[in-house]
Amino acid sequence: MRTKLSSALVIAALIAAAAGCGKPEKGNDGPQPGPDREESVSLALSSGIVSKTILGELDGDAYPVYWCDGDRIAVNGSRSAPLYGTGEKAVRATFTVEGVSAPYGVVYPSWICGAMNSDSAEITLQTVQKWTPGSFFNGSAVLYGKSSEKDFQLKNLCGVVRIAVDPGKYEISGISLTSLGAPVAGKFSLDLETGEIEPVAGASSIELSIPDGGFDTVSGDAGPVELNFCVPAGEYPEGFNITITEIHGRQMVIEMRENTTVTSGVLVTWPAQTFTPSGSLIITDPESWNTFAEAVNAGDYSEWKDPETGEVTVAANIVSAGELSQITLWDGVLNGAGYVITRNSVTRPLFGKVAEGAVVKNLKLDGLRTEPGENSCAVL
Repeated sequence: MRTKLSSALVIAALIAAAAGCGKPEKGNDGPQPGPDREESVSLALSSGIVSKTILGELDGDAYPVYWCDGDRIAVNGSRSAPLYGTGEKAVRATFTVEGVSAPYGVVYPSWICGAMNSDSAEITLQTVQKWTPGSFFNGSAVLYGKSSEKDFQLKNLCGVVRIAVDPGKYEISGISLTSLGAPVAGKFSLDLETGEIEPVAGASSIELSIPDGGFDTVSGDAGPVELNFCVPAGEYPEGFNITITEIHGRQMVIEMRENTTVTSGVLVTWPAQTFTPSGSLIITDPESWNTFAEAVNAGDYSEWKDPETGEVTVAANIVSAGELSQITLWDGVLNGAGYVITRNSVTRPLFGKVAEGAVVKNLKLDGLRTEPGENSCAVL
């Protein structure tokens, strides 16, 4: 599904020189100098209903995108003053830039620019985009333009790829979009007239940074989460992978091989997904042992079972300064894989009871018994 980010997806820029800064008349004798640099130029950017940094609610077939305080543009290599007092839902903004003259080459946001003149700019597209509820991170969507006139239009360099994912009961620790063909981030050379980009040091992946504590701490809601990636417009015939990782390291890879053309200024929506991690959880430290024991005692430790063998696996030596959680009744197969669990304050067995037919194998135990505890004869 494709949705426009605006009705026209253009941003009119009216460039007016400050009073008294015009070029003085020259005589006809001798070589003629180039144009004087303006001391101050004001750029008024507007699209009628939209511009660029924050997505609004769907309005018909378009998502309005608003300017916000702090936005800055680069003009011929000079940075404008930041916007201030923009207000809510601003679709028009005026920037002030010092020391520039026509032709005007413009890039938003200013901080992605390296070397720049009126014809081209070296830009860096973010390899990490901050997850933002219902929108994309301020500065991820790039605008550009060039004109010798004082009234011209900026253009969108990127489109937006959106997918809704329901994390369910899992805490997500990582999300990335990977292009299997052309680079989608890193350093590029941008032609300010045509919008063509050439990778200088391109990267194939974009990571979404997740707020501390997960999505709920920001959105306040459980359920599906919209993920928005700003991607350079173009054809991606090899498609994309989206990799989602939960806090224990298990992943889900979503393969996108259709609807992979990204059009500038257009939001491409992919089918919603429910996070289903592959593989099983493994025991690697005191915290994961305690989480595993709590799952067993609660009656459901299916996530810890290897889907092929049905075994639960210890995958590292474990050292605990204190006591570990006890499994009240063990009825499965635990494979210690030769690793050692060391408890430096043993007060009770790791297993209260081991059911008939249950197995604990290849597991070594070590530690210090500090008091008699519940069973003075065993530490298993």
